[in-house]
Amino acid sequence: MTKWFKNFKPSEDELAGLENQIQKRGTGHEEEAVKAWMEKNPGIVDTMAPQ
Repeated sequence: MTKWFKNFKPSEDELAGLENQIQKRGTGHEEEAVKAWMEKNPGIVDTMAPQ
C-alpha cells in the first residue's frame, strides 16, 4: 500500500476535477464527490491503482 501511495500522481487536470467535485458537493459529502468524479472519469482508478 505504501508503495502505491508513493506512486500515486494524478495529473493536474484530474486533481483539479476531483477538487472541484469536492467543493461543489460541500463538507460531509466527500465520498459522494469522489464517486461522481470517478463516474465522469471512467477507467481512472485502473490507471491510478492498477492491480
